[in-house]
Amino acid sequence: MGSVTFRVMATATYATKRSVTTSGITTKAVACLTGIKGTPLMPVSPEIIERYQIQSPRKTFVIYFEGTLDIREGDLVTFGGVDRPVRGVGPWSTDNAFLEVIVEEVK
Repeated sequence: MGSVTFRVMATATYATKRSVTTSGITTKAVACLTGIKGTPLMPVSPEIIERYQIQSPRKTFVIYFEGTLDIREGDLVTFGGVDRPVRGVGPWSTDNAFLEVIVEEVK
């Protein structure tokens, strides 16, 4: 998937938040990245569930971003005013130029 093709598919804009733990004290999640373009939230496939060993009753989604971004497990990805915890991050198995991010919907 080339960059031009990805830009056509990357129709959603996301932000991330991250908490920091220092001396055993965890801060409230604060803005980390803003205005990052990615694919819309998509349901995860059985292959992704197996690869990330997802064992959650919650609704789980995958998002793809181009390049390498500072997104980690435990971060929150914000879209449409909703924060979703990141449960997995890694290079996309099909093309390492893209980042695969797994998020959960918490109600």
